[in-house]
Amino acid sequence: MNGDAALFKTLAKAGGVGGIALGVFLVVYRELIHKLVFPQLSVSQAYKIILVILFFTFGIALVGLTVWALKTTRGGRVVVLLLLLFGLALCAIGSYVIQEDRQKPDPRAAYAIVSAHDVVDFGQWRPFLPTEGNPISVVTRTIDLVIERVYEGEALFDRIASTSSRLGLKCEVLSANASCFEEPAGVTAGQINRRVWRLKLDMGYFPVRKPVLLSYRISYYNNFSFDYVNPTNGVCKGCDITFPTAHEVKQYSLAVSFPSDWSWSKVFLVRSSQSNAGSGASVEKSNGDKSRQFDSGTFALAPGEQLTANIFPDERFPARS
Repeated sequence: MNGDAALFKTLAKAGGVGGIALGVFLVVYRELIHKLVFPQLSVSQAYKIILVILFFTFGIALVGLTVWALKTTRGGRVVVLLLLLFGLALCAIGSYVIQEDRQKPDPRAAYAIVSAHDVVDFGQWRPFLPTEGNPISVVTRTIDLVIERVYEGEALFDRIASTSSRLGLKCEVLSANASCFEEPAGVTAGQINRRVWRLKLDMGYFPVRKPVLLSYRISYYNNFSFDYVNPTNGVCKGCDITFPTAHEVKQYSLAVSFPSDWSWSKVFLVRSSQSNAGSGASVEKSNGDKSRQFDSGTFALAPGEQLTANIFPDERFPARS
């Protein structure tokens, strides 16, 4: 707030009432864009808004310089002409950059996921301590993706799997048309303390406009700690299954199976953008009949979206020894 007061004081000295009005505009839109707009936008949308803001800012500055030149400098018309020529040159450069950007589609748009079937098995999960090195607890996750390559040209399939820590993780492709490889720590932004695996497609198996099955399995060792669960407000730690996507997903289904001695009591399903993961539309499901199976599905996931299933175990959940 002190910084805003200093800003208003400076603008009032320089521009009077007009300066104060400009200050109000800057503060209001700074907060609006920072807190309400950008967290909800995709990278492409944010880029376009920033570009528009820069053009408007430049335009306002150019008008101000023009008025100043006419009133305060000798040969003001010559200065104005030079400013206008400079502005036209920058506009031409900006138009060229935008046009080039439009002509180069995101290579990830070359792929669409027709369907994604996500199967998670807690049958071999056991209570464990964070200090234990041997994999006594295993959770397997098998994901079947039907992938369609939309067009020829530059293409990038972006699919990652990661743990919530540097604990054990194994990735293996079951369909023989891709491979798993582990990234060095910190290569993926925001994943410094995680183990991250990526999938690399064998391009020869993915012709244009022909849906192809890609099946892979992830094994999590000593993971899903269920450290903190509060089903009242839908908060938990070490209990979530996430499905982020960089590609369009036309249909997604999740099937989670549990052991005979414990199951799920509630599951909160959250659909959000990856830039604001966990903060989005939430749906609560309850397990009144003590079922050992949880099933859910949705349609039309956009690139950059993420589904999160926060699992709350029932009262039979075993405590750590």
